[in-house]
Amino acid sequence: MEIDGNPFFARLYFIDCPETFVNTQSDAQRVREQTRYFGLPDASRTVHFGNEAKSFVEHILQKPFTVHTAFANAPGRSAKGRVYAFITTYVMVSKE
Repeated sequence: MEIDGNPFFARLYFIDCPETFVNTQSDAQRVREQTRYFGLPDASRTVHFGNEAKSFVEHILQKPFTVHTAFANAPGRSAKGRVYAFITTYVMVSKE
C-alpha cells in the first residue's frame, strides 16, 4: 500500500494468518508453531492456508477501504517499519 507515493506497511489488529513461505530456520520454526496452533497436519498445509489468506486479503483490498491508525510502532520480524492499524471495508448492499 502507498500513501502519497510512499510505501506504507501496517500490522492489522486481530489478524493472525499463517506464513506464506519458509526461507530461513526462523521461518521454519514459526511455521511449526503455527501448524501446532492451528491444529494442521503438516507445515505444507500451514503455508497453503497462509497463501489462501493472502489471496483473500488481496481480493478484499481491491475494493475501497479505509485504514485507521494512530501510527503506533508495530515491531516484529519484518525489517520494514510498520504501524498497527484497523481496516474498514465497504460492502455494497442491493435494495431489491
